[in-house]
Amino acid sequence: VEMTRAVLDIIIGNWKYDAVFRFVKTDFLLSEDGSITREHFDKLENYVLACGIEGGRWTSKRSWPAMPELSLDPDHADGAAEGTTEEAEAVERPRHAPEWVEQCRRIIADPIAELARAMKASSNVRGMCEAMYAFWMALGVPHKLERMSQDALFDGEVQLSREHRQIWGALLDILDQMVEMVGEEKMSIELFGGMLDTGFESIKMALVPPALDQVLIASMDRTRPGQIKHLYMLGVNDGVIPARPIEDGVLTEHERDTLQQIGMELAPGVRRKLLDERFLIYQSFATPSDSLWISYALADEEGKTLLPSEVVRHVRGMFPRVQERLVMAEPNEFMNEEEQSEFAVYPESALKHLIVQLRQWRQGRPMANIWWDVYRWFAAQPAWHDRLKVLMGSLLYRNQAETLTPTTSRHLYGTALRTSVSRMERFVACPFSHFASHGLKLKERRVYRLEAPDIGQLFHAALSRFAIDLQSSNRTWAALSADECRAEADRIVDMLAPKLQGEILLSSKRYEHISLKLKRIVGRAASVLGEHARRGQFEPIGLEMDFGPDKPLPPLRFTLSNGCTMEIIGRIDRVDKADSDRGVLLRVIDYKSSSTDLKLQEVYYGLSLQMLTYLDVLITYAELWLGSSALPAGTLYFHVHNPLLQAANGMSVEQAYEQMMKKYKMRGLVLADREVVSLMDEPLEKGYSDILPIAVKADGSFYSNASVATTEQWDMLRGTARHVIQDIGTRITDGDVRIDPYRLGTKKACDFCSYKPVCQFDELTEGNDYHVLPRMTKDEVWMKMEGGAAEDGQERET
Repeated sequence: VEMTRAVLDIIIGNWKYDAVFRFVKTDFLLSEDGSITREHFDKLENYVLACGIEGGRWTSKRSWPAMPELSLDPDHADGAAEGTTEEAEAVERPRHAPEWVEQCRRIIADPIAELARAMKASSNVRGMCEAMYAFWMALGVPHKLERMSQDALFDGEVQLSREHRQIWGALLDILDQMVEMVGEEKMSIELFGGMLDTGFESIKMALVPPALDQVLIASMDRTRPGQIKHLYMLGVNDGVIPARPIEDGVLTEHERDTLQQIGMELAPGVRRKLLDERFLIYQSFATPSDSLWISYALADEEGKTLLPSEVVRHVRGMFPRVQERLVMAEPNEFMNEEEQSEFAVYPESALKHLIVQLRQWRQGRPMANIWWDVYRWFAAQPAWHDRLKVLMGSLLYRNQAETLTPTTSRHLYGTALRTSVSRMERFVACPFSHFASHGLKLKERRVYRLEAPDIGQLFHAALSRFAIDLQSSNRTWAALSADECRAEADRIVDMLAPKLQGEILLSSKRYEHISLKLKRIVGRAASVLGEHARRGQFEPIGLEMDFGPDKPLPPLRFTLSNGCTMEIIGRIDRVDKADSDRGVLLRVIDYKSSSTDLKLQEVYYGLSLQMLTYLDVLITYAELWLGSSALPAGTLYFHVHNPLLQAANGMSVEQAYEQMMKKYKMRGLVLADREVVSLMDEPLEKGYSDILPIAVKADGSFYSNASVATTEQWDMLRGTARHVIQDIGTRITDGDVRIDPYRLGTKKACDFCSYKPVCQFDELTEGNDYHVLPRMTKDEVWMKMEGGAAEDGQERET
């Protein structure tokens, strides 16, 4: 039935994802020889979601494309930017989907396409019913229903087996009835599907009761009168039994009476329904031969008071000696043992009540002795032993992952750990998140839609390509006008758009409009970077620079305290160089699609190590790379965005330009040297810089809120970052996989974590608490670094 509903939804809705895989998951497409399994269709579902396959692409003659790449960089494998592979390798990716995808596609699309053609060609309902019957036969529905019936019977599901046997005949009866009633009429597929669905809802199975003694559950109007010994009437509340009359018809009761008097036959009105319901109530109450149980609720699920029905009042008047009693849903400490013993009758429910009582007892509340007897009874029953053991384990459950043994950790990560800085930061945020992503290698299901990370990746790739093209053509950023920057940005975005998420920016008019907005953002950011270049003397000398084995720069290498070795690899977005009286100066610039800053407390805790590590690599290997030593000039983030300019009474062009430059001010940390600052922002003499996170006093010194660090402090930062990285590497290789997300102020590791459904972290669960990191001022961080506290990873976590 669900398969037929789904296939009609596919035809009506033009191959929507939900309808297609509702159809697939009925398992009527699985091959008898096992060549195509459910696993193939599960993988196909992931592929369809990632590629955005819908509509006519299912029936198109064109081959489906290969899975879209995650990276816009052809030289990097998917996920290399996050350090999920040891080293990115250039490989030639296939252009088309694998053969098994095309095979699954044909298995799904061919019979449905044939059904759609047959139904559209049908001149009447008879033809549509014949097409549906032919579709069922092509899928082998009778044979598969028979096999499902036999499997259910083999598993002891007698009732389910009988349902499978009867459903085929019921389906044919529905088609026969439709042909008899409207067989020669022409009908749309939508109306045909609606009629068929109505027929499905009317299907009734003739199931023989397995025994004469049975429990029937039904509403009053559907309960058959017969030899019923005991009757339980539930929910006898005011407005429920009898139900409140609802007048939703066009005619009033008076008008109905008038029409009936002149001989018109009408459906029963409100008055007749009330009389019929009272008769049903009387009939139900008079049916049982041994006992009648009437119950009503005191409150609804929201705690609002409910009143008993007038039927209860009548019964009280007729039987004044009948005693009413309050029936609780759960046993509680205010009941005596006899009352609590009534909850320990049926084993299944008694076990549930036992676990609740034991949990309350562990919390210090009293527990009746009878529940200890219940516990001993379950413990003595072999059939309940395993179930009791599992539920008892829940009383002591703490949502924590056990530390991996050294052997397991070495097998998982190896003794020579090769990793990226972002992986280190993920571990600090939560060790279990790192274990899930890099140990278990879990990945989110990819979906064909444009999200913030995709836009950020496009910005990053576009500006990097912009700088690379300038370098290859021997041009400088400072020499470009704003119009030239915009034209170049348009060209680069057009070049990158087909590579992003399987050409998603070319898939619709909406995405084409988004592409135009992205071009404007990249063009504006490029022109601002050109203004930055004109204001200073720093020039890019390295773009998309890899460091690692067999790369332009070697990796950072560490020998850990547990005997393992670790190599830090990665890619530096942009390196700028300037010459000064103090020597060669290097700074690192990273493009971000969100506002980002280098916060010293996050460096100290290990949450923000990337920029400092990149700078450390450059300074460490400067002689190897440049032929001379170098000094750190700064690490800066450039926010790529479309700023909104605001003014109370309008603004001139000059004011708008000045405000825009402030919106694009870079954030990060700069060397506390007036000459170095002049090389970055020559027009700045005093006051706040428009492009750097600094403010200069008239005497040449810096304001206290300026983001600057002395040469000694830069050395201290590099040393701190190295100690933190070594500590992280040791903890990874020692098998630390704790569920221990950090919280720093309002920031929490769980806010954007993809693995929360895996770890099930919940502050209400015993053992689940955030690893709270105390907030520190800039001066407090410098003091702790000077004291060497960062060398001790455990002290850092207190």
